[in-house]
Amino acid sequence: MAKAGLIKLHADTGKRVGHWTGATTTAYYIDDVCEGVTQPFEFEGWHYRLKYFDGCFMPFVVCLEVAEKNGVNLAAKMIA
Repeated sequence: MAKAGLIKLHADTGKRVGHWTGATTTAYYIDDVCEGVTQPFEFEGWHYRLKYFDGCFMPFVVCLEVAEKNGVNLAAKMIA
């Protein structure tokens, strides 16, 4: 998605960071969508948007179709 110009990766993406468990892990942080990209956006036939979850400082990329298939309507819960 970053290579396609849809999302911007955070500067710490790819670096080793501390996890809340005390272990270290490779960071895969999303910063934002790229300029001119509106949400939801389409990638390879699926619809996505960014969503913050409680306790997280960075958003996650969520697939609207997968969430809806599992009974979660993320589109209704998100604020544009």
